[in-house]
Amino acid sequence: MRSAHALLESRMLLLVGRIVAVPFLWLHHLQARVVGSERSFIAMSQLLSLFPDGAGTLVRRAFYQRTVEAFSDTCAISFGSVLTKPGARFGEHVYVGPSCSLGLVTVDRDVLIGDGVRVSSGSKQHGTADLSVAIREQAGSFERVHIGAAAWIGSGAIVLADVGASAIVGAGAVVVASVPAFGVVAGNPARLVRDRRDASASDGSDT
Repeated sequence: MRSAHALLESRMLLLVGRIVAVPFLWLHHLQARVVGSERSFIAMSQLLSLFPDGAGTLVRRAFYQRTVEAFSDTCAISFGSVLTKPGARFGEHVYVGPSCSLGLVTVDRDVLIGDGVRVSSGSKQHGTADLSVAIREQAGSFERVHIGAAAWIGSGAIVLADVGASAIVGAGAVVVASVPAFGVVAGNPARLVRDRRDASASDGSDT
């Protein structure tokens, strides 16, 4: 168990982060009146992503706890990572590595997300059906992507569909279809390699 002294230090750091975040929350509030809430949110996320880890992690945490749908006290968003949708939700003990971009996501507890991961708001953000109209002018839709508890998303992966609990997405994989719980996927497009519960297929390593 954590000592009382360590717990006090942790609470003090959280408080400092919340105090430092106040001017950024104020700026977000003012900016949103001019450019709209979502555009302001993205701009502030880009700005806060430039703060080095440590103090920067605490400030980002305090800001997101006031601006997204759910954000745990134990969630860490690393340097260079940007959130693009205030509808995002993050559970306990989530780690997001450097240089990631996350859209409309629900990230359950104990998820690990490696460096440079892209989690888009689904695969239908741009309409493409009408060949006579530029893609940028066609309506699309944003869909929530759910990453289940204790999943691990490897560095450089692109995720466009749900990832089940305790699943592993290999580095550089492109996920275009849902990944089952405990599944291990790799490649472009990502394909199921094995099930982590299958002891006969395991060599004792998930890397």
